[in-house]
Amino acid sequence: MAAVFIFALLWGVPYPAAGWTRSDSDALIRELKAAYEQVQDYHARFTSTGFGNDACTGTRKALYRFRKPNRIRVDFESPDSDIVIIYPDKDGKALLRPGKICPFFVPLDPNSSLMEVSPGQHIGQTDLGMLIRHISQSLTELCLGEPDVQTYADRTVVSVLSNNPFRKGVATRYIFTIDNRLRLPVQVEEFSPEGAPRRRVVFEDLKVNTGIPESVFTVE
Repeated sequence: MAAVFIFALLWGVPYPAAGWTRSDSDALIRELKAAYEQVQDYHARFTSTGFGNDACTGTRKALYRFRKPNRIRVDFESPDSDIVIIYPDKDGKALLRPGKICPFFVPLDPNSSLMEVSPGQHIGQTDLGMLIRHISQSLTELCLGEPDVQTYADRTVVSVLSNNPFRKGVATRYIFTIDNRLRLPVQVEEFSPEGAPRRRVVFEDLKVNTGIPESVFTVE
């Protein structure tokens, strides 16, 4: 069995985690939380694609930067390279620079529809810490079925049906991809229980603890 496992990892073949249990889920959650505890800041190329009929449909690309405890800056590349979001300001507002049509930052309620990144999920709920909490809930109290876990050389892929933590009562099939080197999530896909795609979010070229200064999250 050990030889089969090593062969699978070397050749990128998925190796199913046989008999995945609640204790396995708890162990994975502890690993993710421990890895995130070591992170002070990070940045990544962020791509979000919505497949529904709501305002979040379409593809958005951005440079996403985060600094603990809750500082976020998103510099969009598309649909408009001049759009920037900074959260929070000194009053807890989200600052939006809408693009070429308005070169100034406008303070907004972070829970407004303009700050919604997916139905029910807003800008302050987009960091990796929140995603790890989301994975934890999906594997425990919100879980609606047995998880399917596949291990590759560079990543672990967890598929599970659970209630959507941002939309009460909406069952969602999630596929979470975890980078095995960083032990952090780098992709989440959402589907209906029947398999229709709803959304995909990817963090590419994720870099942690690069010393992002506070000035990145402030407006002169």
